[in-house]
Amino acid sequence: MAEMIPDRLPSGASAGEKRLFDVLQRLPDNCIVYYEPVVSNRYPDFVVIIPDVGLLIIEVKGWYPAHIESGDLNQVRIASRGRTETQKHPIRQARDYMFELMDAAKAFSGSAALLRSDGNHAGQLVFPFGHLVVLNNIRREQLDSLGLTQLFPASKVMTRDEFDQLAGGVTEAIVSALKKFFDPWWRFAALNEKQISTLRAIIHPEIVISKAPSGREECRDTLKILDLHQERLERKIGDGHRIVYGVAGSGKTAILMARARLLATDKDGHNAIAVVRRYFTAQGFY
Repeated sequence: MAEMIPDRLPSGASAGEKRLFDVLQRLPDNCIVYYEPVVSNRYPDFVVIIPDVGLLIIEVKGWYPAHIESGDLNQVRIASRGRTETQKHPIRQARDYMFELMDAAKAFSGSAALLRSDGNHAGQLVFPFGHLVVLNNIRREQLDSLGLTQLFPASKVMTRDEFDQLAGGVTEAIVSALKKFFDPWWRFAALNEKQISTLRAIIHPEIVISKAPSGREECRDTLKILDLHQERLERKIGDGHRIVYGVAGSGKTAILMARARLLATDKDGHNAIAVVRRYFTAQGFY
């Protein structure tokens, strides 16, 4: 079973997101699935790390055939509940998330573990990225009959009938189906623990406990982050007053620091990080 962060969806998640969450749980144990991580202040539905396949961005749309009035490769005109609005095309949306995450990976201070060091592709990522859109309430034949095949090509979009087939498959079939949405895909050595930790730090920066100071050659590969259990706990802490308890050395302070960093990134919490830093510096933790 894959590692899911968070380990359950919020009540407001759509039916399509819940179905996909259940399917992605059946990925191998070494896979990590994120629901709505923050990428450039926006929230892709899912980010999936499959160590021997790559990193996949997934957007889920609950549109019905009658909702789609028109569109092009940049935007789609949607009519629903008596209103018509223009939305960014979900393929472009997923692709933009993908490129932003790729850029973040290359710019990260510990990115050397993720980049080729020599050859024609020096400086490029050692593993592929992919992106996928799931149309949870539209079948492929309906797209064809409406003349929407080019707008939602099978190379980037999974329809309801295709998703139903995926949901009925075994773990190996699910991995194989998702692999088709990497273009290009190439063989590479499966991501190791260090590379996965670096990716986790890029996706959820608040989980970083410490990293090497710049200019210290002997420590340039040092990166300490919360473990997966701690990361899930940090994401589960709700609003209001909370008590975090445990034995000495169990990571209580690290989890609270990560939660504080996350809250400090909210649009209304820009000044919170200064308060957090002063407190934990005084306590000798920051």
